[in-house]
Amino acid sequence: MKAEEISVSHRLSPALDKNSQPAIIGRLCSRKTRDAVFSQRHQLRSHNKAHPKGRIFINESLTKINRRRFNLCLQFKKKKNAKFIWTKHGVTYLSESEGAEAMAIKTEDDLVKYGTINS
Repeated sequence: MKAEEISVSHRLSPALDKNSQPAIIGRLCSRKTRDAVFSQRHQLRSHNKAHPKGRIFINESLTKINRRRFNLCLQFKKKKNAKFIWTKHGVTYLSESEGAEAMAIKTEDDLVKYGTINS
């Protein structure tokens, strides 16, 4: 990725932990660049293992409703020891184990349907 492909970026307020750096928010110029970055973000795992204090995360900016759904799925993941939770294009996906089918959580009804929360 080239510097010209970043529209704007800024740091958030200082981190509470003095050993960590404040997060950086960035906006990319095109959806094509954004999709390329998101499709390659899993390659950061090796960097994160080698540099535990300088870990890098690339996250989507979610709407308030989608963030709520993601947090409900995160609670389910912790309670049931589910394996994976991720977002793609604003939709939250949940997979209970390696090789299990991913469930797209697009609405609150999906959470009830898949048994992640009680109605």
